[in-house]
Amino acid sequence: MLSTRHGTRAQFVGQREAFWAHRAVTHEVRAADRQTVYRLCLREVPPALGGLRAGAVSVDAEAGRLIQGLARPGLDPAEALAFRARIMAGLGATGADSVGGDGGGIGFARTVARALSHDPGDEAGLAEWAERLHVSVKTLQRDFAREFGMPYSKVRTKLRLSTSRVLLETRPVTEVAHRVGYSSPSAVITAFTREYGCTPGRYADRLTRTAEISATGRAATSGRG
Repeated sequence: MLSTRHGTRAQFVGQREAFWAHRAVTHEVRAADRQTVYRLCLREVPPALGGLRAGAVSVDAEAGRLIQGLARPGLDPAEALAFRARIMAGLGATGADSVGGDGGGIGFARTVARALSHDPGDEAGLAEWAERLHVSVKTLQRDFAREFGMPYSKVRTKLRLSTSRVLLETRPVTEVAHRVGYSSPSAVITAFTREYGCTPGRYADRLTRTAEISATGRAATSGRG
């Protein structure tokens, strides 16, 4: 999960997605600890994204691998250009803001998961999502089992908790609980501790200590220069 901001709009970006922004658009992207954020300049706009100045976009599996490949040292320039051309073709609009039809060909369960990754605080239950997608509850249940190997409720919990890890870097637990859909701080503390083995407060403290150590290291390096 990534937390993104451009202008006054805050947005979350989920799996198989990236954040796209034109060069002139001021934006900010944050990730949880132990995540690497790849930033890539394509120098031109993919045809599928012609009308989008900033926002979440889909990334197919091959394009995702090539983005990581571009970060390898010693990559041949001609190969890098070929990578960029294929990445261009692998980026597309998500269509996640309007749930309906067959989910744009990505599957019912993935359509729901993508919408939840953009708004993890959405309180809709499985029956309401099935109604939005014009399918039966049983069909949606089967699709979640096939796509994720777990039920809707567990997928939603994992999305909410992975989002909370990003937000805890800059937000208090009370605000995080509200943003990701928990009724109270104690509810998110219980779920977070069960999933990650530590409380949100302890996790946030660890992030702060890591940032302080990193800043100290950079200062020492600068001093030796």
